This record gives sequence, structure tokens and C-alpha cells, in this order.
Amino acid sequence: EFTTYSNLTLVAQLESYKTKISYTKDSLVALASTSVGEAMYESEDFLCNMNVSFVERRYSDVKHNICGKSFLGIEKLMWSLWALGISLELIAILSHVLSVRLS
Repeated sequence: EFTTYSNLTLVAQLESYKTKISYTKDSLVALASTSVGEAMYESEDFLCNMNVSFVERRYSDVKHNICGKSFLGIEKLMWSLWALGISLELIAILSHVLSVRLS
């Protein structure tokens, strides 16, 4: 190592040292900026993904549509079929009574 610097003047050695230090500084800044920058982007993505209020809103919408509208329609259908069954029983009893009386 001494032989490479023995032919250089003190100014040339300082310039060489300055260039190497500048290159090292740029390398460290680039490394830190990419690592730190990536960490910042990851934390920002994480915080954005933690904002999931839309899930609760969608769940409420789906629950209202399924439980409120669909099951209400099924319940109406069930009650109407039950009423139809009761009326058919009454009609059958009334028909039997009239057929026995008219015979």
C-alpha cells in the first residue's frame, strides 16, 4: 500500500482520499435511503391497510341485505303459505260438511 502512495504528492493523496470518502458517503446514503425508504413505505402501507373501516361498512350492508331483505321475504312467503294451508284445511272441512248435508 505504501508503494501506491509513495509516488503521489500530499495533495494527490488527499484528493484520492476525498474521492474515496465521497464514494463511501454516497454508497452509505444510497443504502440508508433505500433501506429506510423501504421501511417507511412498508410502514405506510401497513398503516393504510389498517384503515379497514370499509369492511365493517360492507358487513353491515350485507347483513342488512341478507337478514333484512332476503329473510324478510322468506318469512313473508312462509306466512303466506301457512295462511294458504290453513285456508285449504277450512275449505276442505267446509266441503266435507256441505257434501254430507247435501247428500
